[in-house]
Amino acid sequence: MDVIIPLAGKGTRLRPHTYSKPKPLVKVAGKTILGQLINQLKPYSPKNIIFVTREMEDLVKSYITNFKPDGFTFNPKYVTQEEPLGQAHALSLTKDLVSDDFMVLWSDTLFEVEPRLILDQKEVDGMIGVMKIDDVSRFAKIGLDKDGFINSYVEKPTEGGPGLASMGTYYFKKSSKLFEYIDEIMKSGNKTKGEFYIADALALMIKRGIKLKTFTVSLWKDCGTINSLLDSNSYLLEKAGSLNLGETKNSVIIPPVYIEKGAKIDYSVIGPNVSIALGCEIKGAVIKNSIIDEEAIIENAALENSLIGKKALVRDNIRRLNVSDDSEIDFE
Repeated sequence: MDVIIPLAGKGTRLRPHTYSKPKPLVKVAGKTILGQLINQLKPYSPKNIIFVTREMEDLVKSYITNFKPDGFTFNPKYVTQEEPLGQAHALSLTKDLVSDDFMVLWSDTLFEVEPRLILDQKEVDGMIGVMKIDDVSRFAKIGLDKDGFINSYVEKPTEGGPGLASMGTYYFKKSSKLFEYIDEIMKSGNKTKGEFYIADALALMIKRGIKLKTFTVSLWKDCGTINSLLDSNSYLLEKAGSLNLGETKNSVIIPPVYIEKGAKIDYSVIGPNVSIALGCEIKGAVIKNSIIDEEAIIENAALENSLIGKKALVRDNIRRLNVSDDSEIDFE
């Protein structure tokens, strides 16, 4: 199996952090978003992972080169999306790189699926990950026929209410002809807000009788905004349990936390739901539900629901902060 991960977006909802790094390289629970996503692929043992890049692609390639996934290896392939023409356009660039059946995942979401729901399917051309939710108006609504095949796919329906919603996780047989339908959509010029979307290709596939079914996504976590990133951080820490490898003196640690080796913490209260990266120095601080990136310095501060960037300096502060890399906040 191959996996395609488009990560060419600008990550505007995570600014100012994405001014200095691409969105997939923002940290959550001790790893980058991209690292967490790749590790979730272990049950599928992908042969190739194809990354569609644009923003700061050299940083992405450097990270992937040095990244060691948990329990498997893969061959990375890259393609550059020169223009921001949307999801479907990004996928179209990979058609000559895909060598097998493949999954499509977005770089700012994490998911949990029972692998057999995908791997055991035989009589289908593709599958879409879904969840039952109370209001489908922000998602694509999926309709099924009596045999469980998808017979309707409506992107962000005006009438909301409960239903099956697409979670943006896809599996396609190589024989599904997805790329042919994407090409047809692009040749027609059918854009939404100036971009080509996979939803239009899927709707066309269903109309033409391509056999698509669904698989249940048991968990879906967005990492594309500050609030959702902090929520995902809390979930991942709770699931994995606490890990404290830092140098801690005269401090109280409230699990779950992730504190990397090389972090120094003195006269502080840390947790719950706090990730602290290597090289951080924290003194006289109270921090909860926050992510602190590498080599940040925090002194005499009380932080909650905060995202502090690499090498940032925060002193004498009591508030919620969203501070990018190499910034200095001093309230003296």
